[in-house]
Amino acid sequence: MMNFNGFVCPDCGHELVSKTELRVSGLFCSHCEWSVVTTYFPETLKDCTKYKIWVESADFKNESQLRVVAKLRGINLLAARDLLKRQERFFVAEGFAQEVLTIQADLLSAQVKISIEPPFPW
Repeated sequence: MMNFNGFVCPDCGHELVSKTELRVSGLFCSHCEWSVVTTYFPETLKDCTKYKIWVESADFKNESQLRVVAKLRGINLLAARDLLKRQERFFVAEGFAQEVLTIQADLLSAQVKISIEPPFPW
């Protein structure tokens, strides 16, 4: 929440507060029910670039890394282990920014080293 010093409610004169929740953003009176709202779309939802995610390196002995790679590639753990044993860079997923953010978070939380092409600004 952000306070807008100098911006006051046209109905009661109290301070207006800025809020953004999900896809709605607006100014809300801190005292009465007055508000003005609009839709809000994060820049990641407006990004129409298709991004490719590559695994640069991962440990075939690390179960969390095996599981995330298996899940993203749609393969079993044995196939994921064989893939990681090669120690070669490989393609794991493609998507728009919002999807890539989720996939990136999953891979990084398992400490898998990745690269994203084109460069991912988010």
